[in-house]
Amino acid sequence: MEDKIFKIMYVSSADHTMSDDELMDLLTTSKKNNQARNISGLLLYFDGNFIQLLEGDRDEVQALYAKIAKDRRHSGVIKLIEKFADKREFPEWSMGFRKLDEQTIDPSIAGFLDLVQDSETIKSMLEGVSRRTLLFLDTFKDTSGISKTL
Repeated sequence: MEDKIFKIMYVSSADHTMSDDELMDLLTTSKKNNQARNISGLLLYFDGNFIQLLEGDRDEVQALYAKIAKDRRHSGVIKLIEKFADKREFPEWSMGFRKLDEQTIDPSIAGFLDLVQDSETIKSMLEGVSRRTLLFLDTFKDTSGISKTL
């Protein structure tokens, strides 16, 4: 699988609603560590829940995911995708980030799914259709919507 990019996407719930300062600390540390490991990706945060895509060398991404999965700052870690791909989705970001809020996400919209509460549905939807999930992430690739700060 030489020249292939390895990807893992997961969801989890924070152990508490994180403040902007806590999120900034997490983002700063993640960007520094990911840059050193040549890992790129995107982290979305909404109402105490995370969805993250990590991409890079298989060993590096798997090691980082194992560390993340053991982190006590969150629980309910559910791996949604683990695969090789031809290219990175977020090559320019050691860690793109967006804090979503009520104006960004409207749970009353038809088809909205809580990614953590309805994890089994999400996992079954992703069987064989992981490209759809990456298309979902494409909606956040516009750099005007992703900030380096909160």
